[in-house]
Amino acid sequence: MDYKCRECNRVVTSRQHAIACDSCSLWTHRKCNTGYSFSRYRKAVADGEDLPFECRQCQRSQSHSQSSTIGQPESPTTGTASIHGQPESPAFLHEQPDSPTSDSACLDRSAPVLSDISSLNGSFAQPLVPEEPLIEDPIPHTSDTEPEEITWQVIKGATQRGGAHLINSAGFTYVKQKVTKTSTVWICSKRNKTLKCAARVHQRGQHFCPTETQHNHPSAPDALTSAKVRAQLKESLTSHQFTAGSALVTDAVHKHVTVGAPCPSLPTQSAMIRVANRRRQGIRPKHSTDLNFDLKMDAIPEDFLQADITVGPRRHLLYSSPHQLKLLAAAKTWYMDGTFRLVKAPFTQLYSIHAFIRSEHSTKQFPLAFIIMSGKKEADYKAVLKVLLDIIPEPSVSKVVLDFEAAVWKAVKQVLPHVIIQGCAFHFSQAIWRKIQELGLQQAYNRKQGTYMYCRRLMALAFLPSNFIISQFEAIRDATPSNSPLQPLLEYFYCQWIQNPIFDVSSWCIYMQPIRTNNNCEGWHNRLGSKAGRQQNLNLYKLIHLLNNEAKEVSLNVQLLSDGRLKHYQSKECKKTYTIIHDAWERLQKGDISIKKVLKIVAYVNGPRPKV
Repeated sequence: MDYKCRECNRVVTSRQHAIACDSCSLWTHRKCNTGYSFSRYRKAVADGEDLPFECRQCQRSQSHSQSSTIGQPESPTTGTASIHGQPESPAFLHEQPDSPTSDSACLDRSAPVLSDISSLNGSFAQPLVPEEPLIEDPIPHTSDTEPEEITWQVIKGATQRGGAHLINSAGFTYVKQKVTKTSTVWICSKRNKTLKCAARVHQRGQHFCPTETQHNHPSAPDALTSAKVRAQLKESLTSHQFTAGSALVTDAVHKHVTVGAPCPSLPTQSAMIRVANRRRQGIRPKHSTDLNFDLKMDAIPEDFLQADITVGPRRHLLYSSPHQLKLLAAAKTWYMDGTFRLVKAPFTQLYSIHAFIRSEHSTKQFPLAFIIMSGKKEADYKAVLKVLLDIIPEPSVSKVVLDFEAAVWKAVKQVLPHVIIQGCAFHFSQAIWRKIQELGLQQAYNRKQGTYMYCRRLMALAFLPSNFIISQFEAIRDATPSNSPLQPLLEYFYCQWIQNPIFDVSSWCIYMQPIRTNNNCEGWHNRLGSKAGRQQNLNLYKLIHLLNNEAKEVSLNVQLLSDGRLKHYQSKECKKTYTIIHDAWERLQKGDISIKKVLKIVAYVNGPRPKV
C-alpha cells in the first residue's frame, strides 16, 4: 500500500489532512492542489461527508484516453480501422452521381463540406501518431492479487493512562470501549473534538472481527513500533526510578525501532527524554526535610537496609548487602572514612567502612558498609558500631584505620577495645598541610626553599620508629629561631600530635608497616561523586539507589578479583615512593644510615607537591 502523497511524494501521516482519489484510491495532502479549504475539509469530516476528488495523474490519464478518440466515427468498424490500417471513407463520398441533374439536385456546390472533400479524405488517409505516455509510476492494480492478512496485537501500557492499545498490521490503533463476559469492543483511538472515527473491532478470545464501519483517516504504518516504545518507557520509569531518562529512552528506541525505518509517529528522543523526566518527578519518593519520616520500603532494594538507628533526635541508616556483610565479618582490617558532599539535609554525612580483599593474584579495597548519618558525635558512632556488631556478632577485625576525628576514636576504643587503632598517614599529612595553609605559609612552601623541607620533615616523622619521633621533633624545634614564622606550626604539632591523649605517637606511627591509607576511601568518594553527576546533595532515595549499585559492583568485582581479571592499580610514582621508603627502613635496620638520613629521605619523597 502506498502511503505517499500523489502530488508531493511525501509520507501522509495520521495527523495531516488528506483526501483519497475517487479513481485510484491513493492519498493526496489537502494542501497539494486539491482545491479544498481548511474549513471545508473539517466540515466534511465532521458531517461524515465524502469529498469528490480526482488526483492530477488520473485526470491526465483520462484526458489522454479521450484525446485519442477525437475525430473517430462512432462505428466500431471505423474505429478498428483507425488502429490497424487505412480507415474506410463514408459511403456517400464514393458514390458516383447518375446524372448531372441528380448531382445538382442532391448537392449544393457552394457548401463547404463538398469543397473540403479531398482534404477530408487526405486526413483520414494519414496514419495516426500515438501520443507519448506520461513518465510516471504506474498505478498498482491489486485486483489480481490476494489481500494481505491483517494481524492484531494488544500492547499493554501504551495509552497515556497506562491502558492497552489494539493495533493491526495496517497501522490503525484502537482503545477499549466496552468489556463483557464474552467479548471486548475496541474503538478507533482517533476520537477528539475535530475527528471522531467510529471504526470498531470485536474481540472474542484471540479472534478479532472488524465492523463494517471504515476509518475516515489514513493509517500510521509505524503505530505498532511507537506503541511498543511508549509502553516499555512507562514500565522502565516505574522500575528504574533513578536511572537517567536519556538511558531509558535510548534502550527503548534501540530495542524496538529498526535502523533506517521511518517512524513519523514517534516523537524525537529529546522530546521523549523531557516527558520521561517530568513523569518521573511524580513517581520518585520525595526527600523529607526532617528526620521524622517513614521510609518508602518499596523504593529500597530488598535486604539492603540493615538498620534504622535513632540516637536522641538524630537518625542513622545502615545499608549493606548480605554479601558485603559476609566480607566485612571476615576482614581483619577496617578502613573507616566519611564524606559530606553527597548527602542532603537533614542528614550530614555518608560514612563508609572498607576492607582489602585478597586473592591469589592481587589485593584490592572495596566498600562494605554505608551509613547515612545525621550527626557525628561520639554517641552516634557508638550506636552505629554496636548495631553493626549485632549484625555480625563475631567479626575478625583486629585493626581499624581511621582519620583523625576524635569522636570516632573514642567510640572505637569503647566498642572495640581489643582492636588496634591506626591513624591514616594520608590524613596525618593532610592535617599538617591544612594547618600550613591556615597559618599563611603556603607561598613559602611552594617556593621549595627552607620552609618547604622544614614542613615536610614534620610530615615525615610518622615514618620513623616511635621511640625516635619525639627526639627528632625536639631537634627540629631546637633548631628553629624563637621569632621564626614557623613557631605557630611547631606549637600546633606539639599540642595535636605529641601531647594529645587521644592521638598518641604510637597511633600515627607507621614505621615498617604496609603503607595502606584511607586514600583509597577518598578515591572511592570521588568516584561516587562523579557517578552522581552535577548534583551533589542527593535525594535520599537516589543516594540509596546509587549505593545499591555500588554493592552490586562489589559482588562482581570480587569475582573478577578471584578469577585474576581485576588487579589493584598503583601508579608508577607511588610504587617508586614506597620502594624508596621501604629501602630506607631496611638500611636503617642494618645500621647503614642514621635516623636523620631516613627523615631526610622520606621528607624528600613524601608530602604535598608545591604549586609553582
